[in-house]
Amino acid sequence: MCFLTVETMPCVLKWFVLCVFTLYTVDKVSCNLPPNVVFIVADDLGWNDVGWHNPAMLTPNLDRYAKQGVILNDSYVQPVCSPSRNCFMTGFFPFHTGLQNGVIKPTKPKFVPGNLTLLPQLLKNVGYNTHIVGKWHLGFCNKKYTPTYRGFDSFFGYYNGAEDYYTHVRDDGFDFRFNTTVYHGGDNVYSAQLLAERAEEIVRTHDKTKPLFLYLPFQSVHAPLQVPKRFEDLYSNIKTKDRREYCGMVSSLDEAFGN
Repeated sequence: MCFLTVETMPCVLKWFVLCVFTLYTVDKVSCNLPPNVVFIVADDLGWNDVGWHNPAMLTPNLDRYAKQGVILNDSYVQPVCSPSRNCFMTGFFPFHTGLQNGVIKPTKPKFVPGNLTLLPQLLKNVGYNTHIVGKWHLGFCNKKYTPTYRGFDSFFGYYNGAEDYYTHVRDDGFDFRFNTTVYHGGDNVYSAQLLAERAEEIVRTHDKTKPLFLYLPFQSVHAPLQVPKRFEDLYSNIKTKDRREYCGMVSSLDEAFGN
């Protein structure tokens, strides 16, 4: 089986869509299927925090895909999490969905309206297997607003945002699910590694007689600033600890992307 990267589409500003790339399989089983699609999103990644804009940043995997694809230098998205994800999933500006006023906080009963059809639901209608690995942040006050009720076959990740990267806790509440079940199998595992391993598993075990849609919105590099020391040490020349940790988080994301 051969996979060809047809399109890589990095976008910019605070919310940064790292790449949307389409993989075509050319074996006898799947050559007549629609393309597999992997949609990867980074959270709060800065314009100057990737190697193709700033050689001080160590992002060889992202750099390679960017240079093989299309770099968009004048693209605009919503400034924070929930409104951006709303646009990805619905195609509507957030003032049409009631999500224009910032992020959905843990105690707020906000959500994408249930009468809207989301992208994974449309893809399922044309035969796709659909999976999300990472950060949802589009509502969880009722289970009908969570990923597996909005078109995804499986969900592995966070309902909300700004969790601890290791304990997966925010505001004294544990926030990690496998489908609708609380999942402790990744306790004390850094989230970029945890999410990358699940994404690899989905790709590896995917039924190749059906097209795949994998939505991979990483937690990285949103606050809090946390990263394994080996990544922070890559930037030992940086004196400011916060900046050193942040840069390490970017390189950790790059490794997860490369995996």
